[in-house]
Amino acid sequence: MIMKRFYHAILACGVFAAVVAAVSCTKDATGGGGGGYNGEPEVNHDMDGILRRNYLWNEEYATLSPDFGLPYDEFLGDVLMRMKTNDLDKKFRNGRWQLYSNIQRLSPVSRVALSADIDSQFPKEPVYGFGIVSLAIISYTDNGGAETGQYGFAVMAVYPDSPMARAGLGRGTIINQVDGQWITAGNLNTVYSKLLAPNGAATLSVADNQGGFGVSEHKLTAELIYENPVLYRDVLEYGEHKIGYLVYASFDAAFDGELLDALQAFKDAGINDLILDLRLNGGGYVMSSRMLASCIAGARCEGQVFQYYRYNDARMEYPEMTAAETGQAYDESKERFYEEFIYGDYRGADLRGYALDLPRLYVIVSSGTASASEAVVNALRGIGLEVVLVGQKTNGKNVGMEGVYLEDGAYEYLFMPVSFQGYNARLETVDPNGLAPDALKGDWNNGYEEFGSLDDPCLEYAVTSITGQSVRSSESAAQRRPGVRLVEGLSLPEISCRPEGMILLPPDAVRKD
Repeated sequence: MIMKRFYHAILACGVFAAVVAAVSCTKDATGGGGGGYNGEPEVNHDMDGILRRNYLWNEEYATLSPDFGLPYDEFLGDVLMRMKTNDLDKKFRNGRWQLYSNIQRLSPVSRVALSADIDSQFPKEPVYGFGIVSLAIISYTDNGGAETGQYGFAVMAVYPDSPMARAGLGRGTIINQVDGQWITAGNLNTVYSKLLAPNGAATLSVADNQGGFGVSEHKLTAELIYENPVLYRDVLEYGEHKIGYLVYASFDAAFDGELLDALQAFKDAGINDLILDLRLNGGGYVMSSRMLASCIAGARCEGQVFQYYRYNDARMEYPEMTAAETGQAYDESKERFYEEFIYGDYRGADLRGYALDLPRLYVIVSSGTASASEAVVNALRGIGLEVVLVGQKTNGKNVGMEGVYLEDGAYEYLFMPVSFQGYNARLETVDPNGLAPDALKGDWNNGYEEFGSLDDPCLEYAVTSITGQSVRSSESAAQRRPGVRLVEGLSLPEISCRPEGMILLPPDAVRKD
């Protein structure tokens, strides 16, 4: 078995990894986890070794007797779910126990050669898709508000220049049929997987219900697309107020250039406020979150701690060794490792040229806002910058992972165990119950509003708060739509092609030669 520390852009699970196998956007010959034992017991032994050394709760883990005969995905869930001290990894959400720690089996063709060249450390890897970022389950209601038994999917966002976008389908579109089949409780998982993880250049037809103006059909063919997390940007002007609005779906370092382009556009426009929409952002690379937070804060962040880190007791006992592994400095007075904000060179870009120097920040959040996204909020608050949260309580993920590749000759595995907890400069960690919004606002307004629409309750509140003037639409958007209701509590397969969580890289992953 060869183990490689994780270096480049990954295919990672979402905010939570299910106890059973997640559906991977790059599937192996068997369609992903479960079933089959080719090399899996050996992978289990490798996971065991990593957990014994790096898992944040490795002391309790060392007292367990794992069942090495289980399939690799069941092995991880079985052993970690038996633990009692890992309550920051194992949480009860949406009616079931779930883990942040996860493992995926990847297709051999997904391998990207490692290189010391920083420009090739984070290649933009195209993925077959229709361009859907995220979907929510809805049910139809009759005039009396009772559910009819018919379901659908509400599109929460699409990637620009994708099959969905070119077909005129975007945020707010409601899909109620796929390939002529009505969506029901019985086929939700199957249809969901078809839409978010198509098998190559698959073709399907979707029927969408747009705002009660009838149903139209669209034939879509999946394409290799680049999932640029910069979904939307604009500058809203109200008198002396110039407000940048950025919808950002993932801290994916492969698209740091696109994020810097957006920040440069805001700087060139002379914005004096920023609304950062992270409601669909489940996290990603810590380095990218440091970059964004540094540009927002500007000069005030120079020399300031972005985040402190706590590893398991065995790794904390030998700070020199752990510092060499992580590339982080050790603060003896705080008994924590740390990284500072970046007010200077970042992968060849001088962030001082992108500094917005904002006195405050508005962030639109939801229960899907997690990990590296929450770290941005926590870190900025840690240096005294005012951060106003609008929306729903966040996920509450204050722990992160160091990813490791495992190989058995036939397959590749990406193992992401929780290995550290993060704190801001004041040694405050994100509440595991989530960050409470300063203004509780719903994302759902009998439908999802297009990004940039002031009918969006979250955006409307932020703009009104900044400008001091009401920007509310004269007509209620909810009255313009058919009777639909957002369905909560139903579990869907974990499907994500974005790096999510709070992911640390080893020091040589970002070195310059």
